[in-house]
Amino acid sequence: MTERVAASGRDDYHALMEARPALAEILTVQTALAYSKATGARLHVLHVTAKETVELIRRAKKDGVPVTAETCPHYLFLSADDYDRIGPMIKVYPVIKEEKDRMALWEGLLDGTLDFVASDHAPHRIEEKKGNLFEIPSGMCGVESMLPLLLGEVSKGKITLPFVVKVLAEHPAEIYGLKKKGFLTKGMDADIVLVDMSETKTIRNEDLHSKQPMTAFDGMEVTGWPVATYLRGQLIAKKHDVCGEKILGKWLSCKK
Repeated sequence: MTERVAASGRDDYHALMEARPALAEILTVQTALAYSKATGARLHVLHVTAKETVELIRRAKKDGVPVTAETCPHYLFLSADDYDRIGPMIKVYPVIKEEKDRMALWEGLLDGTLDFVASDHAPHRIEEKKGNLFEIPSGMCGVESMLPLLLGEVSKGKITLPFVVKVLAEHPAEIYGLKKKGFLTKGMDADIVLVDMSETKTIRNEDLHSKQPMTAFDGMEVTGWPVATYLRGQLIAKKHDVCGEKILGKWLSCKK
């Protein structure tokens, strides 16, 4: 399909969508679900983008297939309609699809078909994201804007703070077997994020902490922001700036 579109000479966003259609995702997930159902092997589907995929996973869960799934902020907050406004920065793989797909993803997240939201943080050099849509790399900064975007939906009354905790902390920790993460209870790591739901800020490229600060959400105003972050009880970020020791990461093994 990519060769067919390339031969036509088109390089618009809908041409990119035709080169990487929802069919590819649908067939892959159908096959994986069939294997999971036949063998009992646990299946996790990442980066769900298509309405039909949500429907496949929903039916599989009802049938008792051991499947979990996630999607990403850019699929929840952007559609093909945004390309003219954002430009090549919107290019990610799988590609961002139509508005009907975006709405289906929200429905799937709200009803539990999709278990959590992952950033798919994939930064590139700014100069790399300029040029022919088919030739530039896919991916964008995502980790720093993910929580503010979801907090913005809390401010609009679409979701709740406990729901945000569930899809950003509890479910990922449970699914990946991170025994000391995801919950604020005795014996767990004291990983805490304090948020100010009255703070309104605009997401701007220049405010990101990435070495190559660029996001498709540049210019989006959001109400609800993290104001302090603690890792295992130690303050590591305050008022949008990193503080404390620079290297605090620890390798975590999945324990099922």
